[in-house]
Amino acid sequence: MKVGIIGLGRMGSAMVKRLSSQGFSDLAVWDRNHKAIQTVQHLAHPLASAREVVERSEMIMVMINDDAGVLNLYQSTDGLLSTSVEGKLFIEMSTLQPRTLRILDDLIRSKNARLIGAPMMGSIPTVLDGKLFLPVGGHADDLKRALPIFEKISRKIKHVGTVSQGHAAKLAVNLTMAAYLQSLTEGLAMGLAEGVSIDDLLEILEEAPTANGWLKSKTDIFKGSDAETTLDIVSLRKDVINAVVTGASSGIPMSMSSSIASSLSGAVAQGFGGHDLATFPSIFRKTLIQKPA
Repeated sequence: MKVGIIGLGRMGSAMVKRLSSQGFSDLAVWDRNHKAIQTVQHLAHPLASAREVVERSEMIMVMINDDAGVLNLYQSTDGLLSTSVEGKLFIEMSTLQPRTLRILDDLIRSKNARLIGAPMMGSIPTVLDGKLFLPVGGHADDLKRALPIFEKISRKIKHVGTVSQGHAAKLAVNLTMAAYLQSLTEGLAMGLAEGVSIDDLLEILEEAPTANGWLKSKTDIFKGSDAETTLDIVSLRKDVINAVVTGASSGIPMSMSSSIASSLSGAVAQGFGGHDLATFPSIFRKTLIQKPA
């Protein structure tokens, strides 16, 4: 099976490592960042363009983290659809607006190829361990065709519905995560302002009905330890904005989501966009709260 991977950021590079370790020895890869290619070139076949990856592959996994970039990638002069793609399967794994998936589906079908949406739920360690959760949108036959890949990278696959619906579910997940992060951020700031220690606050929160595994795994970061970036703040902001746009286009009031996007934008504006989302509570307290003169 000839598989191509487009986009070698943190998740894309981890995907190359995972598939290579599972016997996929004929991976073709490309990224516009040459340094990203160098990190995995010993595990795959780096090619000069996205077009060349498509020409060499039967299935093409795409992990580009913004809607405009993805649309350009498919439609550009040397892009994914600039060559014959008949019979090929595109697997869109970026976190995108559902509307973008519907646009791509029309474009790809017009070229006699197929698309499924399989946004990744998990982090870099989850990819490397093959324990992603994949909400997949698309035709059942196309999902069946992709199963040899999905079974090596995931602990569970959920067929959600049409091509864009897996991405709608993923936006809902990231929005609720952002809402939890915002409430945690404000709750910690309030408790600390009242003189409760960070240790006591976190211990109490871990006993609360809202306690979860993510909270427990990040307690050291909340206390000030360094954090390896899994999902950065600027990407979470992008996902929240995408959720706002998607909800608003369906007539859903997204007032809370808009407020969260504004809060995250403050951290990005202060230069913290590349930091892990778990650092947001301390960034919020140190830089975004107005101190009295």
